[in-house]
Amino acid sequence: MKYRASVLLFGLALLAAVSGCSSQPAAGSNEPLQIKVPRGPVGLAPTDDGVWVVSSGADSVTKLSGSGKVTSTEQTPPVPLRAAMDGDRLWVTSFEDNVVAEIGGGTVDVGDGAEGIAVDGQRIWVVAQDDGRLVRLDGGKVTARINVETGARLVIVGEKAVFVSNYAQGNIVAINPAHNKVRSSKFVCAGPQGMALHGDLLWVACTLGESVVAVDPVSLKIRHEIRLPGSPDAVRATDEAVYVALQAGPTLVKINPDSAMVEKKVSLGKQLALADQANIDLAITGDYAWISSFSEDAVYRVNLP
Repeated sequence: MKYRASVLLFGLALLAAVSGCSSQPAAGSNEPLQIKVPRGPVGLAPTDDGVWVVSSGADSVTKLSGSGKVTSTEQTPPVPLRAAMDGDRLWVTSFEDNVVAEIGGGTVDVGDGAEGIAVDGQRIWVVAQDDGRLVRLDGGKVTARINVETGARLVIVGEKAVFVSNYAQGNIVAINPAHNKVRSSKFVCAGPQGMALHGDLLWVACTLGESVVAVDPVSLKIRHEIRLPGSPDAVRATDEAVYVALQAGPTLVKINPDSAMVEKKVSLGKQLALADQANIDLAITGDYAWISSFSEDAVYRVNLP
């Protein structure tokens, strides 16, 4: 999304949530748990016992335990969007200050519109959306700025390549981390954002295209396309399934990766799609899926279907 102006105006229009309040289901119920968090939640970063929630409208990150309780809140630079864990360290991108910040540590300037972030155990990868660069950090220092074209958004790390989705260009970029060589796909869909690897396919949420596509990570050609109205945004994978979070609702969708068919949809709310004014995210920990709901200042925890 183009956050710099729109996320602030949209976020400030929302009613402030009471941090830590939850809509509790009955004991033993499989009903979703809604957890109120600081204003404008977007990114989620899983931990061993819960998730970190990035609140873009409150300039903070909040840690939720597996039971849905708030256990910590830390301030961030303005308009934080995404987060990733590097061992015990939490890194958060700041779209407004153009930095990636280590919570409890310092910041690193990565370029205009810092958004997507991923960690591979050795390096930190950050997308500078407005600069059109994928920034590589080794030991907390910038070691490369790789051209992925303006409008790039999110990044994930595979065994042999790093993948970037370019929302504006409608393509996927693969980078070989050994020498930072770039390969770009042809147009794959309108508004690609969230990505996840499952088996030998890269699954991509196409927010504007109202679909999910499965792309060969080597050829970068489409192998499957699934129509999925509701503005697909985030994608995560387990051994058995691919899960997609739709902005409308929000809604959790389970896809069978072998048949490329939708197996189940779980509606969590009644919110409209965000029309590129904000995003939601999806994290998986154990038997739970966590979905941020920007419009509700909330995170949902739901049993994996």
